Amino acid sequence: MKIGKTQYKIILLITLLTLFFTAILSFIKESEEKELTRILAEERATKQILIDNIFALVGKGIESWAFNDTYWDEMVACVVNNDTTWGNEIVATALPTYNAHAAWLYKTNFTLAYSTNIMGDKELTEFPLPKQELVEKLTGKSFNYFFVNTKHGLLEVRTAPVQPSSDIARKTPPRGFFLVGRIWTPDYIRHFNLITSSSTSIIFTNKNKPEEKKSPLYSIVINKPLFDHKGKTLATLSFASNSEMLKESADALNWQLITGVMLAVGLLIAISLFLIRYITAPLRKISRSLEHEKSLFLSDLSKDKTEFGKIASMITEFFRQKEELTAEMKRRVKVEAELVKSSEELKELNATKDKFFSIIAHDLRGPFNGFLGLTEILAEEAITMEKKELSRLSKQLHKTAKTQYRLLSDLLQWSRIQSGRMEFSPALYSLSELVEFVFDALKTNAANKNISLNKKFDSSIKIFVDFEMMQVVMRNLISNAIKFTNFGGGITVKARLTDFSSNITITDTGIGIPQDVISKLFRIDMHHSTDGTNQEQGTGLGLILCKEIIERHSGKILVESTEGKGSSFTISIPLAPKA
Repeated sequence: MKIGKTQYKIILLITLLTLFFTAILSFIKESEEKELTRILAEERATKQILIDNIFALVGKGIESWAFNDTYWDEMVACVVNNDTTWGNEIVATALPTYNAHAAWLYKTNFTLAYSTNIMGDKELTEFPLPKQELVEKLTGKSFNYFFVNTKHGLLEVRTAPVQPSSDIARKTPPRGFFLVGRIWTPDYIRHFNLITSSSTSIIFTNKNKPEEKKSPLYSIVINKPLFDHKGKTLATLSFASNSEMLKESADALNWQLITGVMLAVGLLIAISLFLIRYITAPLRKISRSLEHEKSLFLSDLSKDKTEFGKIASMITEFFRQKEELTAEMKRRVKVEAELVKSSEELKELNATKDKFFSIIAHDLRGPFNGFLGLTEILAEEAITMEKKELSRLSKQLHKTAKTQYRLLSDLLQWSRIQSGRMEFSPALYSLSELVEFVFDALKTNAANKNISLNKKFDSSIKIFVDFEMMQVVMRNLISNAIKFTNFGGGITVKARLTDFSSNITITDTGIGIPQDVISKLFRIDMHHSTDGTNQEQGTGLGLILCKEIIERHSGKILVESTEGKGSSFTISIPLAPKA
């Protein structure tokens, strides 16, 4: 008989249940052991906190004595006067009260003022540390806590500065130093056994440890380091205890739990796995795919020949068509937005250029009207005019013609840049040679007004520019500086290199530029021209031309000016690209 898909799955489920029952015993056992290990870890942490608190508590006695009884006028007097009578009556009698075994009082020059110990050991008359190390310890920190190894055993030490009763805050310099010690005798260590229910032992760091035996499975070992005066571990106080009862209880609980719930849990898990595998998992994939609108979750399911597989294939196809439609819509929206933006920019550019051409036409027509008027006068009255008058009119005609020529020249260069007909060939050129070339062309203009032309920069500086274009920029900027600088003034060209650009600054000592005019200097829709200090006339296109050329070099031009003090024009041009 042919086994159907459903029957095959039932047989498979029974096989899985059989395997599951075999595996469940080890699974539950492992889980219980992990839980017991966690409980043991919690017990260990609780024990650690208990030992830390007990350790702090048992040390409170001599700590309290060292801290609370050392701002005391009588103790100060004992240190100063080496008063052994007071020391014997007060300090020596207090040793049993604080469960201490020895105490020392040192002067500020670290000579011994008084000492006592209940063992009567003369070797403990002086504190059992080299004098220099003791000095460094007491002067480095007011209150100290450390251990010293002696022939009587481990000595727990607390130190404090001796100060008068009026200085509770301990702000004045110490008048001496008080040290108190407690010997950790076997009886004292046995107290830890009783309090912590552990086996307590001291292991010295400088001795070979005995061979460690394997600890029982549920043992708890807490190690407390004891530090010497240098902050190094002198010894370790080890607390060891066992929790065998916990293990025995855990074993019994494991078998009871396995016997009672193994069948029910196994059956429930088997059925759950079956449902998850064949129903819940496909539905979850479909749900996640619809929620995130991605077919990625259905890549495996769509290959399945079940009903879920067919649904997954249809959803995948739907998402594919949706993505194609969305991409096409986004592309069209983007193209439409770019067209709208380009249209707006073109409208704005045309409006700006129309205004610019209107301004230029006005500037060309105005001077030509004057020019025509002068030529008319010459045509009609030249025969009757005196030479002096003829000379004046000729100079005026020349000045007008020269201004119009500069305007037409600047306009031609601007139009060549706008139309892309002006060749742009940047290369490395010496800035010094470029500046000298421009100075030489304008030295007559500067000499006419007794203006000095200066350059202050490293002559080795080279800039990556189109030489012809940069001549136009430098000539316009320096010519403007001459134009607006008074007689006897000065013009200075400075330059410096940064990691990314060459910065050139042309500074003059001229009349400056009003702040409301600076914003108009580089705008073609706001034509601005001002006569110079010697009535020199300009075209109003020079700075616009400079800005276009600098931007052609991917650079920037900035202006700083103070009326009555002068102006600075700074050009920033990128360095030559690295090979």
